Amino acid sequence: MTITGNGTIDAKENDCYTINVKKGDLTIENGTFYGNVSVVQVQEGTLSVKGGTFDLHQKWEGSSKYLFNCIDDAYANGSANVAISGGTFVGFDPNASPEGEGTSYLAPGYAPVANADGTYGVVAGVAQIGSKAYASLADAVAAAKDGDTITLLSDCSGDGISVNEDTFSNGLTIDFAGHSYTVGGKLVGSTGTASNGFHLLKGNTIVMRNGSIYGDASVAGDDTTQWSGSPAIMIQNYSNLTLDGMTVRGGKQTCYTLSNNNGDTVIKDSTIIAGQNTQVGGPFAFDVCRYASYPSVSVTVEGNSVIEGCVDVSGAIGEGQNRQLTITGGTFSKPISVSTLPANISISGGTFANEVPADYCAAGYAPVANADGTYGVKQAVTVTFDSNEGTAVDSQLVPVGDKVAKPADPTKEGYTFSGWFTDEDCTKAYDFDAPVEGAQPEFTLYASWKAAPAAVEPGAGDNGNNGNNGNSGSNGDNSSTNENVNVNTVNNNGDNASSEAKMATVKTGDNLALVGGAIAVIAVAAAGVAVFALRRRKMN
Repeated sequence: MTITGNGTIDAKENDCYTINVKKGDLTIENGTFYGNVSVVQVQEGTLSVKGGTFDLHQKWEGSSKYLFNCIDDAYANGSANVAISGGTFVGFDPNASPEGEGTSYLAPGYAPVANADGTYGVVAGVAQIGSKAYASLADAVAAAKDGDTITLLSDCSGDGISVNEDTFSNGLTIDFAGHSYTVGGKLVGSTGTASNGFHLLKGNTIVMRNGSIYGDASVAGDDTTQWSGSPAIMIQNYSNLTLDGMTVRGGKQTCYTLSNNNGDTVIKDSTIIAGQNTQVGGPFAFDVCRYASYPSVSVTVEGNSVIEGCVDVSGAIGEGQNRQLTITGGTFSKPISVSTLPANISISGGTFANEVPADYCAAGYAPVANADGTYGVKQAVTVTFDSNEGTAVDSQLVPVGDKVAKPADPTKEGYTFSGWFTDEDCTKAYDFDAPVEGAQPEFTLYASWKAAPAAVEPGAGDNGNNGNNGNSGSNGDNSSTNENVNVNTVNNNGDNASSEAKMATVKTGDNLALVGGAIAVIAVAAAGVAVFALRRRKMN
């Protein structure tokens, strides 16, 4: 049965209700209805209210909550229902049915509104928690309990939204479900600086996913704000915030699309677009700014995120404080500016319009230039050079697939460098023409050394070249006397002859070479002594 038209149905003086749905489905499209205890009671069936005006003659405190009513048992077992999607109600909130706490007579997707004349109306909801819809996203956030999920039902716009401290320690999820929210009307923020679209205070864990937030509002903020139009800051964050599959776009007056001053922020598969306001040096897509007395702030960019605009890293870091930017993926169209050192930036992925400084790379990564003119980082291997007590050689961070640059040979007193090896025993020579593999994050090359021949002093004994004895053979003896042999000087009187071999331990363990060298020195010394004795016999 359907009731339509602009007529009136009025209960008689002693009637409890105007209409009783004993069994079946009733739809009311419009008209005016007066009851005493109830306008409509449902025993079994469904009442659908799409329009009309509803009021009671008999009023006492709390009476209006029975404007519509179901038999309790029938409502409990689902055989009696009321679905309100339109109409005007005097003293009756259609979101609060008389069937108990948490029940609602609203049709799915519809939300109540309070009219200026004190009546209630119904509008298509834009946000929903469970089965309850809300006329605005701000209303849904205000009604949400710790751990709730708010789902957007349509594209919508509205005021700025605040979340007070320690409200959602277990989490609040706002699922935009593919819809957008445009910030307009009254903006939010700290007292006297209400210029934000979202103001998320500390002690909360908030997830926004699968949708868009725009700052193209044309309505000025509240009386205290110095901004007009779009927010100065789209999202001012002090909480633990995750943006998953979101697009956040700043407007004409936006300096910071996303400003992070405390807590941990994750930008995952999301697009952050800077606004157009240059008033504070921006516009910035986002910042990482440890602010005031807040202990720490971190931002992580991952997945297929797109960052259109500059990134600002700032804020002093005191004792017990931290500030960190971690990038594992994403595309960055503008530079990352660091105004306060240390930078505390760790990049292990992503594509950048500007060259990545080496000290921004995460451990095990090195900057690279891409073929398309962009820049990035690549997994790299740290190569350390152990010179085995020789001169120091700097380590290298080599991208996987590249070759280790062969360094200048080190030096070591008394030794000759004989190459770089992959093992400490120096049995496996390293191939500098082979590309580096990523199987290990680091490796060491070891220097190999061989003992250099000891310095030799020429003999200082009898010089046969003096010719005092008139021995024509003395010139021949001179060449023998000046022979460059590895012996100490032999005394002129021939009474003493000595030789000393000074040997140093070689780290590469070339013991056989040392033994051979010592034997050779002894043999040469003996030969020298024999020649000297022969000469003396000839001269005598």
